[in-house]
Amino acid sequence: LIAFQSLLTRNLPMHLMELRLAHCPIRSEVMHKMMIILNERSYLAVLNLVGMGLKEKDTFDLLCLYISESKHLRKLDLSYNQFGQQKGNS
Repeated sequence: LIAFQSLLTRNLPMHLMELRLAHCPIRSEVMHKMMIILNERSYLAVLNLVGMGLKEKDTFDLLCLYISESKHLRKLDLSYNQFGQQKGNS
């Protein structure tokens, strides 16, 4: 968590146009921090978060907020995540 957050806060180039993260599950609190940092410090046009194990409604809501506030984002790929999947009753 600390290394990832450090990478985003100190080394995120302002000219970053595309970010691809795939098949590396990430905790929702890390995703929240990442989205806040990206919203404040980047000009991303393409964001791919494929197979990240994203499933919490609050994470989905935060991504929707990011989409609505971003002036630059043109493509968002959330495929192979688990949004909306219900756990079985056991």
